[in-house]
Amino acid sequence: MTVKDKVGRHRYIVFQIDASNGSPRKVIERLIHRLRGNIRTISLIEMEKYYGIVHVFHFELDSARGAMNTTFENVKIRTIATSGTLRKAREILQGEIERHAHMRN
Repeated sequence: MTVKDKVGRHRYIVFQIDASNGSPRKVIERLIHRLRGNIRTISLIEMEKYYGIVHVFHFELDSARGAMNTTFENVKIRTIATSGTLRKAREILQGEIERHAHMRN
């Protein structure tokens, strides 16, 4: 077992939220607060419009992805991708935002 296995490798989950009413950020913050009982390392890194990135350690990745692919407070949340680096997660996030903008035009 390596040291990284004990300490934890970082994982970043890019997600989309379908919140037509209310603030998407507040909904995600409430979801994360609720999930902290089971997923201790989950935290919101950034949020742009209806897309965002959360951080977890690798040993809680499956639980976090399962919990985030849900409907919470009548709002649908869907994970898009998982990355081991924040840089790549941000690239995916920007690509999704741009793709969504082009689809609306």
